[in-house]
Amino acid sequence: MTKLNDTHRILLAAAGQRGDASLLPLPSSLTASARTTKALAGLVTFGFAEERETTDAAAVHRIDGDLRFGLFATPSGLAAIGIDADEAGGRPTIDAKVDGNAPLPSRTTKQADVLALLGRDDGATLGDIIAA
Repeated sequence: MTKLNDTHRILLAAAGQRGDASLLPLPSSLTASARTTKALAGLVTFGFAEERETTDAAAVHRIDGDLRFGLFATPSGLAAIGIDADEAGGRPTIDAKVDGNAPLPSRTTKQADVLALLGRDDGATLGDIIAA
């Protein structure tokens, strides 16, 4: 199973909301940088995106002579984040098994672990703190 990072997920989610599944233009939460360029290349490598000819100027990824190419999410790319293409209209729809409003698991840091140990009623031993 391919591991997607947050940038991959943001790009695929934005593509899933577009009728043509275009990855470009970038969503407003991302800026054009080496990180996004690497993420786009990674999606192509994973098979989650493909390069196709486009006439939409905002979706152009590269130009080869008179041809303009854009990056578009593949059905497997959309399925990786829980979006399936509707067979009737080809429009992506969110899979019922994926809850987009589910809270994200809280991130636990070493500092938070140590503070939780120190906040206990009986305190914490040096061994507990070292283990944390």
